[in-house]
Amino acid sequence: MMVINFTACKTSSNSETEEHGHEHEHESESETTVVLNKRQIKTLNLKYGPIEQKNIGVKIQINGSIEVPPQAKADISPIKGGMIKNIFVIEGDKVKKGQVLATLQHPDFIDLQSQYSANINDLLYLEKEYIRQQKLNKDKVTSDKTFQKIEAEYKKLKTIVEAQKIQLQLLGINTKGVAEGKIYSSINVTSPFNGVVSVVETNIGAYVEPMTKLFEIVNTNDMHADFMVYEKDIDKIAVGQNIEFSTLNSNKLYKASVHNISPVFETEPKALHVHAHIEGDKSSLVPGMYINGWSTVSNNLVTAVPDDGIIEDKGRFYVFIKNSNDKEKEGQLSFTKTEVLKGLSSNGFTEISFLTTVDSNVIIAYNGAYFLLSEMTKEEQEHEH
Repeated sequence: MMVINFTACKTSSNSETEEHGHEHEHESESETTVVLNKRQIKTLNLKYGPIEQKNIGVKIQINGSIEVPPQAKADISPIKGGMIKNIFVIEGDKVKKGQVLATLQHPDFIDLQSQYSANINDLLYLEKEYIRQQKLNKDKVTSDKTFQKIEAEYKKLKTIVEAQKIQLQLLGINTKGVAEGKIYSSINVTSPFNGVVSVVETNIGAYVEPMTKLFEIVNTNDMHADFMVYEKDIDKIAVGQNIEFSTLNSNKLYKASVHNISPVFETEPKALHVHAHIEGDKSSLVPGMYINGWSTVSNNLVTAVPDDGIIEDKGRFYVFIKNSNDKEKEGQLSFTKTEVLKGLSSNGFTEISFLTTVDSNVIIAYNGAYFLLSEMTKEEQEHEH
């Protein structure tokens, strides 16, 4: 058991001196001991038990934002300029790959289709003539010069038709339909993948130049947490490490694990980007949202008590050790205030070290340290009066 030394006067044959010595000893005990009755124990819901060994880690604070990788974010721009005829989405709408976001009109679209359609027909005629001339040349009926001229014209037109076909495909126009004689008055602006419309930067009737940004689409399934870790904490972060974070407008906790650590320092401030995969539901998160995170590192097995079992008094820290001579059958418990040094805190426990030698089986109060100190102070004041 722990050795607690109380101050007492030397033994004297004088009864008055002996009585004074007992009184001084009682005063010393009252300064460090508190006695609780059955009612107080029940009201406090007092819990006590042996000192435990806990993993107490160092928490580092990291801040960042919700981001998506470049391949999960797309700026939608037309290849050719035109006038906005229709807009079918607003910011926040979920869209699927190939879904039409808007339609665009311009006479050039019609001209290109018309030229392609006419050239297709010319190519069909020229192809037949090329085959005929090829046969005649082989039979020495026509000269090489005549055949070479037809061959050059055929290959040239074939190249033009192929180029026009690619242009129409890039515009999203059905080339098979155009080849069959259909002409489309407008072109569709579509989404390249499943996602959410994050930006709309146009309106009906607006004329847009080629490569002007009209929409931004974000695939929120690929969202990740992008943290900035300062130079002093870099050695505390590793791939696979767990991180907890919350947003600025909510107390909801999210969990993530470190996936990648950038090898290049940012200059202002000097920090590295740490990318972490977010676990669980991400529906409340939005790209660009600021987040506050933390990670526990350097776990150590140490002597620890619940946070509610340690109290600060006049700049020092104390726990309450249960005395072995308690009258538990009578519903009374007594505890001795014992000074400790306070260490790290984590997950509701605080590391402590004793200033005096205590038994390894010592029993301490797990909660109510503030109440125990108050009761002890009250008893001390009543004794003084």
